[in-house]
Amino acid sequence: MTTVAEAPDDSRQEYGWGLAPSHLKTRRQLREMGKSPGQSLVALMVGNLRGRRVVARLFDPDLAPAKRVPSAAQLAAIGKATREHQLRAAQRRGFSRAEMSAPVEPAPGWEQDHKEGNTVSDNKFEQAEAGSAGGSEQLGLDTPTGHGQRMAFLLATIAVNQARYRDQRLGAAVEDAKAVGPETVAAVLAKLDQEQALVEARLEARRQDNPTATVEALADALVWHSNSEIAAKHLRQITFDYADQWGVMVDATDFSVGIDPEFDAVDAQNHAEAWRLHDRESSVMDIVSAMPLLATAKGAVSEAISTWRGIGISPVDPRGHLNDQAARRERLDADLAAAKLPEAERARVSFVVDYLRGDTADVDLLYSPVLVDPGEEARGRVPRLLEAFTTNPTAGPLVREEIKVMTPADQDRVRQAGTQIARGGEVDVKLWPDYVDRYDLGEEICDYADEVDELRTLAEYLATEDYFLPEERERLGAVTSDNAAGSIRDDVNVQITRMSEQREQLRVMIHEGKGLAAVERAQLAAVLGDIDSGRIRGAEQLPELLFADERTKADADVKRVGVPASNLSKATREAITQRIESSGAAPQGWDATRLSSAVSAIGDSLYTVACGARGTGGIAYERKAYAEKYAELGRQLVQARVGQDARAEIGQLLVDRARQAGELGRTAAWREQQWTAKVEAAVADRNDSLAQRQAAAAGRAPNTGHARAQRTEKAAGEAHAQAQAHAQQSRATAGRRQLHSPEVGR
Repeated sequence: MTTVAEAPDDSRQEYGWGLAPSHLKTRRQLREMGKSPGQSLVALMVGNLRGRRVVARLFDPDLAPAKRVPSAAQLAAIGKATREHQLRAAQRRGFSRAEMSAPVEPAPGWEQDHKEGNTVSDNKFEQAEAGSAGGSEQLGLDTPTGHGQRMAFLLATIAVNQARYRDQRLGAAVEDAKAVGPETVAAVLAKLDQEQALVEARLEARRQDNPTATVEALADALVWHSNSEIAAKHLRQITFDYADQWGVMVDATDFSVGIDPEFDAVDAQNHAEAWRLHDRESSVMDIVSAMPLLATAKGAVSEAISTWRGIGISPVDPRGHLNDQAARRERLDADLAAAKLPEAERARVSFVVDYLRGDTADVDLLYSPVLVDPGEEARGRVPRLLEAFTTNPTAGPLVREEIKVMTPADQDRVRQAGTQIARGGEVDVKLWPDYVDRYDLGEEICDYADEVDELRTLAEYLATEDYFLPEERERLGAVTSDNAAGSIRDDVNVQITRMSEQREQLRVMIHEGKGLAAVERAQLAAVLGDIDSGRIRGAEQLPELLFADERTKADADVKRVGVPASNLSKATREAITQRIESSGAAPQGWDATRLSSAVSAIGDSLYTVACGARGTGGIAYERKAYAEKYAELGRQLVQARVGQDARAEIGQLLVDRARQAGELGRTAAWREQQWTAKVEAAVADRNDSLAQRQAAAAGRAPNTGHARAQRTEKAAGEAHAQAQAHAQQSRATAGRRQLHSPEVGR
């Protein structure tokens, strides 16, 4: 979602960040729906980032006009221009227009014979070595299939293109030096020796878990393998990996890439995704084995986890491990129950299992165990909070509220920094260097997921034979001197470099950043692997929980609450529209626009109430706003000549839907209160433990009478009981927060 810093706009409905109704769309979403914004801007979604107001513009699809569709004449003109472009490109390569237009018979060589003897998999290393050494065997010409093979084919193509142009430049530099004289040749060769040393150092330091970084490594190895044994070694390894894992063959002599026609790319993709899941499940074993579980049950728990994970992936049916996740999870529940763990420990193990396998949809996050100290999580956000206070002194109350979860000592440290800032002093806002800001890290992972998905789209285009002209494919991703007039995709080399650096930065943050729990490091590392393998395609497919802290869980819970609220809003708008249409009313022009806006506004108000009236002036404010929107809808119905009976039906519908919104809103508000109580209990437990350790270190007896070692689990149990009472009270007092108004139109 695109955000911009913007001055307040009082003429538009505003929503808190992430709380806008689902029927409102951004520009990008409108384009995906085949519409253009037009005059359909109806609302703003407002948030705060580093002390700046950020705004996302939201449009109503019902008011947005459709994109302009090209006419048959325009399509014909485009086709004619494309054909002319192809003919001119062919002429540049020595073909005539007549040759390009003449019909031809398929050559017999297109029918490939299968050789007897060793299988392709048996000969994989020999084929890869033959290609890297400049073997004469013809590379395969099949179309790449599946995510992994297409991505490997794209990256290998970019690498050989870069190597080709670099090799040409180096050769030209030597030839130019020969024309000048021996001294110039010696100087050029000395420079090349220095460059070779840098390349060898890069190759020896390369990480094999960074797919886009392989582009630079393969290009280096292709250029220098004739002069450097180090480069030759890496060339053999990289080309073998491409051939063995994805059937992508690289020829180092003519700088070309092909596909092994007998390689089963679909099976390879299934194996890659199945092993990604298996690795996630293996990380569960590592985390659970380190838990301080009941000694008498720990062996049974470890055996249950080991059985659930299995010993490996079937070479015959790799999809089986992916498809039977639900059944295996049910068996694990039964095995954990048989292990006779205490309820709190069993809940902790179950949550770790679901969190690390990337599926928490069936987990009530409010009752999930606390795995991350809220104060540790807050340390990573302190720089952002202090920066906001520096630019906006009125943010002081917000900072005080945010740091309440920290230890008393940490709070004092933040307050001292705030005092210095208020006095105009210079303050290093990184009070805890190297601590991870989960918001920033999460945004970086989302960006990386979208970058990989964008690259995947390019890989799919490349796999389509008629998408790229031959000379365009040869320039794809290459850094050439004629890029300005050359490749239509020559900027992809910048994207590859950016992604390579981004991937490495994410790895370092995940494995070395402070403040992350071991279970979170395992989850984030698995997410990166899933993105690279194609199990996760784009930010929208990321797990619900990237992190396991209570703040992240509470935010996810708010999104869950928004689903029924959004459904209620959408169903109400559709029902009103249907009743208007069935009444025979057919407003035109501005009357239709105003009526549609009034219907959308009433739906938005229901959504806000059903979410608990978060980010507004509370239920009282929203009740007043609802009454105003209700009255406006009534006026527009009359203006559109909707009959009295239809208006009465719409009025009764809104009474019923307002009652439902109130019930949902009470539940949402109650859950918000419970989240606050849960975090306060966790903080109190932590502070008690700190006080006891400090007392013990000072030689005093710990004050065990006030210890709250099980406060969080006890609070969760009490919350369950309160939930039942809360539900009964909601039914008994359903009318308290109803947004009643007089009958529409009267």
